[in-house]
Amino acid sequence: MFHFDTPAALALLGKTIQADLILKDAPYLESYRGRVVGVALTVEDEPPYFLVRNPAEPQRFAEELLWSDIHSLLVIDDETPVSET
Repeated sequence: MFHFDTPAALALLGKTIQADLILKDAPYLESYRGRVVGVALTVEDEPPYFLVRNPAEPQRFAEELLWSDIHSLLVIDDETPVSET
């Protein structure tokens, strides 16, 4: 699991990220690309998470990306093309 603290999480606001996610019911990692548009640091009895949007497919509402689901994370250049999956 990737570790975040408050300054590291806030530094990702507005950045496009490539994250490998741990899936609970699968033996492999899933890759996700999105722009961090918000950070939920602490809510009682809930884990912290990022609010993210896919820059290739803008949607009205951001998705939640739990910190505990992130295995690895890389900040990427917005000019990098989205890979075909």
